[in-house]
Amino acid sequence: MELPQDSPLEFYLEEIESAARSAAKLTSQMLAYSGKAQFVIQPLRLDTLVHESIPLFKTVVAKNVEIVLNLEPASFEGDAAQSRQIIMNLIANASDAFQGQAGEIHVRTGIRNVDAANLYSTHVPDEIHAGDYAFVEVTDHGCGIAKESLHKIFDPFFSTKMMGRGLGLAAVLGIVRSHQGTIKVASEPGQGTTVEVLLPAIETIVSQCGNEAIEPILNGKKMILIVDDEEFVRNFLARCMEGAGLKVLTASDGYEGIEVYRQHASEISVVLLDLTMPRMSGLEVLKELRSQSVDLPILMMSGYSEQDVSQQASKFGTCAFIQKPFSPNELIGVINTLHTSKS
Repeated sequence: MELPQDSPLEFYLEEIESAARSAAKLTSQMLAYSGKAQFVIQPLRLDTLVHESIPLFKTVVAKNVEIVLNLEPASFEGDAAQSRQIIMNLIANASDAFQGQAGEIHVRTGIRNVDAANLYSTHVPDEIHAGDYAFVEVTDHGCGIAKESLHKIFDPFFSTKMMGRGLGLAAVLGIVRSHQGTIKVASEPGQGTTVEVLLPAIETIVSQCGNEAIEPILNGKKMILIVDDEEFVRNFLARCMEGAGLKVLTASDGYEGIEVYRQHASEISVVLLDLTMPRMSGLEVLKELRSQSVDLPILMMSGYSEQDVSQQASKFGTCAFIQKPFSPNELIGVINTLHTSKS
């Protein structure tokens, strides 16, 4: 954000940001599949999901198999971790189809209008209505699937692989059906396989990126207390908040945060509070702050989902929530909402 226009460093910083966001999404996926997070339905871009997940997908592809992308914008509503799991399973199966030989996996996304007849699939018994669908198509030119096996590939525990468990495609089918979508398979032995997943489309989302300027805080010149045990996070947040027009106080843990609040209670208009900290957790700090002020705007931040945090925080008092990672303007938008609702 502080770079001059057309700086040659912008490209590299965007790559760093993209890698960090991919890592955050992978962490979220691991939390979800370990039962430590709930699935969140939100507007998503299939093409963005594929592009950002390529480093992850390459971990399940043989070294002599290349992933070739043809990505057109395609927006839908779904859970990011589940949707990524769909694509990863399809790519892994496509890689296995080459049976050690070199090859290319073609991944295509886009939007198309589909009538009821073309939505029919022998694998999905649900009634699927005609309309616009976001699709992801994975094609290989590997060994293909025998006709007698084609109708069984989504059955739990069915596998054509010697070491296969038969759970990957069964999970894919379950996720697709839970998103009110359908899945179609075309395959010929020795010719290869194409698997197409169709999900109800929504209006295309325009991704925001680049060095956008920090938006100002409404009714600025107020004071925020930032409580986070990570020094680089505190420093970054403090710099962003000062750039938006807020006065800033910081604390490196919960005990210090409570002490700073006691000293400046009349000046502090909002508290930005990390959930996971040593010695004293964010929830314990929330409880203590609520004992001193019932209407102080408190914004909890965490890598866990809002459902997980809200369920725990409700026992200690009300608070707003923002999920890490977030951009400065996302944070400022939530703070502006807190100021508006309080006033």
